[in-house]
Amino acid sequence: MLIPPISSLLRLSDATSSGPSSVLDVRCNNSIIGTPSFGLEDAIFTVCAEIEIQASVPAVYTTFLDFRNYHTWNTFVQDVHPLPGNSIDRIPPPIGTKMVFENVFPPIPDELPGPSVERLSFTERNVDGEGRALVAWVGYESAEHPSVLTALGEGRMRFVSWETFYGIHGLALVVGREWLQERHEQQARDLKGYVEGFGR
Repeated sequence: MLIPPISSLLRLSDATSSGPSSVLDVRCNNSIIGTPSFGLEDAIFTVCAEIEIQASVPAVYTTFLDFRNYHTWNTFVQDVHPLPGNSIDRIPPPIGTKMVFENVFPPIPDELPGPSVERLSFTERNVDGEGRALVAWVGYESAEHPSVLTALGEGRMRFVSWETFYGIHGLALVVGREWLQERHEQQARDLKGYVEGFGR
């Protein structure tokens, strides 16, 4: 497996520190973006999707955290199962909830895993007191997938969702970066289509 030089990957960007407030203004810009749990330390690469949705922040927040119903709209994560001792019956589930995501990469590259184990790390419906929401989960303790939901007015909102990969795990997945990027973009389109289709 060929790994590109690390220097070509390290175009650092927003969210240089960790914590929820560090990521609220993040936009996709083809560089490495920090996450609320890990910041930028040992970050290898980021995939990012950004889309406007004709819906309210609460509607998108609720849909995105309703893991039981991912199979009805999400062509990337086609199903979610709680690990034993965990539950996804509540929206949002408790922080720390551990789940198995049934990820689909058509056709799946050998270098990319199928199912992944994820731990819910943030669910803030009004993280800044101004209506912005933050959702995030950690994968294998070496990647984090945050999403920031921002109201734009006139019934529209912006959904910015990215995943940053760290350390050895991130290096191993660099070869699948383009596939991961496409899947995250498709997930954003799926979410938009589903929520707008219900007129929420």
